[in-house]
Amino acid sequence: DLQRPPDSRTGLGHSLELQTPTPTAAAAAAANGPFAGGGGTKRASTAGDERGTSKRYKTMPAVLDPSEYPYANIGPAIGRKVLRFWPKDAYRNKGDPWFNAVVTDYEEDTGAHILTYQFGTQKEEKERVSLALKQPNELRLTDDIINLLEWYIDPKKRKKSSAVEKSVFLRKQYQAQYGTSGVSGGPKAKGKSGKANSNSAMSSGYSL
Repeated sequence: DLQRPPDSRTGLGHSLELQTPTPTAAAAAAANGPFAGGGGTKRASTAGDERGTSKRYKTMPAVLDPSEYPYANIGPAIGRKVLRFWPKDAYRNKGDPWFNAVVTDYEEDTGAHILTYQFGTQKEEKERVSLALKQPNELRLTDDIINLLEWYIDPKKRKKSSAVEKSVFLRKQYQAQYGTSGVSGGPKAKGKSGKANSNSAMSSGYSL
C-alpha cells in the first residue's frame, strides 16, 4: 500500500490502494471484437454506443447528414452483402480483417440491422448494428444482393439459415406481398398433391 502524508487537520494518515480501472462494456467489446461472448452470437450495439453493449437501441435520428454519414440512406438493405472490419479477429479469417456478412433483418422502429456472418451455415453468427451510423473504415457495401425473400419462401433454403428463418422483416415482407396473416412463421410449402404442407410452417420472431 501507498501512504499519504498525515492530514494537516486531523494528523491521520490514509492508506491508498492501487486500483486498475474497470473497462466499460463498450471498451471491452471494442477490444474483443464481435466474436466475444457466449453462444457465438455477436454483441448487440446501440445507436449511441457503436462498439457494443447490451442496451436496447434508441430510435435513430430522423435526419442524418450524408456528408457526415455516407450510409445515412441505406434503408433496410435486406440481402445486401457487406464487409465488416474486425482487425482483432483477423486470425479467424486467414489474416483478413474484413469479414463477409449479409443483412438479414431490419428494425423499422429503431433503424438497427442484423448482420449474419457465415450465412447459410450451421455456424451463423449475428451482430446487431446501425449501418447508417457506420463509416467506410468500419463497413463496406458490395454490389451483391441475395434474394432473401426467395430463401424465406423456399422451405429447403429457409432451413439452411436460422437468420432467415427468424427474420421479422422478411416475415412482414412476405405477409405484405402474399397477404398471409395468420402464419406462425413463413409460407407453407405445397406437396405433390398441391395441398399446403403444414409441417413446413416455422416459428417467428427472435431476440438477440
